[in-house]
Amino acid sequence: MNGEKTPEERAGLLVWYLAHGYAFKTQEAARLTGLTHRGALRLLSGLSRILPIYQDDFGLWCVLAMREVE
Repeated sequence: MNGEKTPEERAGLLVWYLAHGYAFKTQEAARLTGLTHRGALRLLSGLSRILPIYQDDFGLWCVLAMREVE
């Protein structure tokens, strides 16, 4: 498939990276998905409403490990 990614493909790509332990800044997420910085931030913020992901103090999006909340 050529061309622009669908919203589902963009979200799936970021979730796949996060699920495999990869942490990234919003700008890198924008590059991976073809979105603007603002678009990537909006997508990640939306995902963080339903998935245990967060942006740390260094600006990296990460998966919240269960041991972090104990």
